[in-house]
Amino acid sequence: MRKRALLSFVLLLTSIILALLVDLFTLKYRSGHSVSGNGNPGVLFVIFGFVCLITLIITTSQLTKTYYQNHPDQRSNKILSCIFIVLFALMAAGEILKINVLRETLNGFTNHETSIVYRFGWINQYTNHLFYNIYVIGMGITISFFLGRLLLSRGYRF
Repeated sequence: MRKRALLSFVLLLTSIILALLVDLFTLKYRSGHSVSGNGNPGVLFVIFGFVCLITLIITTSQLTKTYYQNHPDQRSNKILSCIFIVLFALMAAGEILKINVLRETLNGFTNHETSIVYRFGWINQYTNHLFYNIYVIGMGITISFFLGRLLLSRGYRF
């Protein structure tokens, strides 16, 4: 269990670092300036980030399942579930706010003719950080806690 916990911690740190790199390599549009056509270096970090996040979700689900097996106290489990529901709602609200702010900055998204990224495609040098960021990582972790609980209640082993 300690190895799995250490692996989860390393994956969490790696996910956060990759989210910072995605943000660093995602271009910020400034009104009145030209649009960059220099490619999309941030997409590499998005891909590695999702691989890392999926692995983190799996290992955290395994840890959560073990925790619930070792601590069958119903009251603490209900409190934890409520905390994770609130955390998920906060992360989802943060992601929605981030999307709305970027939509205003870019004058719409890829299907709006007045948009800066019109006809670019959804993953482009201005929108990488919408798909992989700290909010997505947070939602993934909260989902993994519910997944661990679900796996325990269904009797799955992994």
